[in-house]
Amino acid sequence: MVRFKSRYIVFQIFQENQLISGLFNTNTTFQRSSFPIKLTDELTTLTSHALLNLIKEHVYFNFGDWGQGLIAASLNIKYYSPATHTGIIRVSRQHYRLVWAVLTFIKTIQDQPVLIRVLRINGTIKKAEMFLIQRNKDLLIKEKLGKNI
Repeated sequence: MVRFKSRYIVFQIFQENQLISGLFNTNTTFQRSSFPIKLTDELTTLTSHALLNLIKEHVYFNFGDWGQGLIAASLNIKYYSPATHTGIIRVSRQHYRLVWAVLTFIKTIQDQPVLIRVLRINGTIKKAEMFLIQRNKDLLIKEKLGKNI
């Protein structure tokens, strides 16, 4: 019997207009992996089930029946936080690049312009969770240091 091998894609959703205005704001310094940007109320109601359906629709739109057949059995959202707009997607090891491409192709969610950035690819869910925990700790420390100055 063959073991099912998968990859875990850690991603974050940014609202496009706020991200671009943050890049061109010269009064503040902006770093690539900086603070999570607050999304509008429509996107905070986004659930993991709705996000999974959106990804499946975009797989079908971009890759057709072939792409949908490749990822149908293995695609699963293991974690999604509406507060931080981060999540973890599980997909088979052979087809994780297809899902990665689809995430970059998604430009709107609920009629809001967004960018989905893949933060990391992991082989185990434990390492993906540890990465998100460490990343959130680092962001909290940066936020606290920024307010104390």
